[in-house]
Amino acid sequence: MPSIAPRLYSGTTPAGGLAAPLAYASLGTARDMSSAAVKDRIAVVDVPYNDGATAPTLEPAITAAKAAGAAALVAVTEGPEDYPIHEDVDSRAGLLGLPVVFVGKRSGAAVIDAARPARAGASR
Repeated sequence: MPSIAPRLYSGTTPAGGLAAPLAYASLGTARDMSSAAVKDRIAVVDVPYNDGATAPTLEPAITAAKAAGAAALVAVTEGPEDYPIHEDVDSRAGLLGLPVVFVGKRSGAAVIDAARPARAGASR
């Protein structure tokens, strides 16, 4: 993945890393997380384009992913030249307990595709 950045203070992975199936959870609402069945999976969310005046906020998606039992979260963002865009993070709250990474939109398209459920009759 050429375009990836961690969300600071989100959470840590075990020393050996984290491996789990991907689950596409659209925009990351509680309903999206439930529909995607993200428990023990890595939730993948699509962060809509922002006007540039403010950075995207993932707090609702992180909260929903944690509540649904996700193992981690990948946020696909729309930045220039495939760079991931991340939010300003306040470290005073400490770790949020859910590892989160950002990927750029072009790189993230492959992640979203891999996270979408296989269609009946389609090979993956």
